Amino acid sequence: MDVHPPDPGVLPLLQACHDQIRKTCRGLRALAAPENRGDPRAPATAAACVRYLRIGLPLHGEDEDLSLAPRLRILPGVPQSTVHALETMESEHEIIDHEVARLIPGLETLIRGAPHPLQPEPLAALLSRHLAREEAEVFPLVPTLSLADQAAIVREIRLRRAAP
Repeated sequence: MDVHPPDPGVLPLLQACHDQIRKTCRGLRALAAPENRGDPRAPATAAACVRYLRIGLPLHGEDEDLSLAPRLRILPGVPQSTVHALETMESEHEIIDHEVARLIPGLETLIRGAPHPLQPEPLAALLSRHLAREEAEVFPLVPTLSLADQAAIVREIRLRRAAP
């Protein structure tokens, strides 16, 4: 008998992404803290942050823009505040991308073991607001999506992360 683990559902997958974003922000802030300059763990932390910022964070943006937002927008009776939150979140993705691009060269310097002052707070603060908005305005509506839509979102999220 083939036994499959139960599907975690959309919200647990999205929350796992949010947890990873918060973990990455903690790593960025730790790298920027003056008391941590010269820490031998800095190159590995910087590499983990770069990997997530280049791969994981864009995937989560695609989850929002391609899978979640289009389905939520067409829900009957979707609150205008949710539509506004979705529009704001989409527009923030370009700003987030700009802030990520600004941080990457400094992180790459740290990966090579050379000191480099980082200023992650603009990105970390933006991501914090972005996640809070999504959790307050968007997450509560996910369970109102049809089971078929929720299953499709889970499939799409997994496909984006599947190895080629």
